[in-house]
Amino acid sequence: MTFDFRSMSRRQKPEKVAKLFITKDEDPPGLARHFISEKIGYGVFAEKKVMRSDFLLEYHGEIITEEEATTREKLYIEQNKGSFLYFFRFGKQDLCVDATHDDGRLCRLVNDGVGTDINCSMKVLNVTGQPKLCLFACCDIPIGQELRYDYNDPNLPWRSMKKKWKKNYISMMFIDMFH
Repeated sequence: MTFDFRSMSRRQKPEKVAKLFITKDEDPPGLARHFISEKIGYGVFAEKKVMRSDFLLEYHGEIITEEEATTREKLYIEQNKGSFLYFFRFGKQDLCVDATHDDGRLCRLVNDGVGTDINCSMKVLNVTGQPKLCLFACCDIPIGQELRYDYNDPNLPWRSMKKKWKKNYISMMFIDMFH
């Protein structure tokens, strides 16, 4: 049986589609991981046109307390291991999804975006009393475009590098104009 991702998402509310895939414990078709560069690693790209508000992916992993996540974060740094920790609030609880251990799901590979790079956003859904982090399109996404959402952390190292690069690039342009 083939699954038409777009037609289903048009007939049903995006949250309902999200809950269906969460229950199935799988990613919807129409998205794929592709290697970008040694510096960035992988990203997730649309292989089908995505409409605004469509469900994209679940950030799948182990749900843990904020305290446990802080402990693991320190351990991952000590082990020089990349971490995929997503901190969030559910009701009155501060929780985290730890997707550090690769289970083949795609959402952990969606890269950070800033400004016009952003084409999706993360929302917390309540699925049978459990928090689930779900990525939804915040605009139409054409075939071939990389998915990006705001990690909501201004202190990420690549964000400061991007600012330095832009500043250096503008300085170089300014110098070139007068030489």
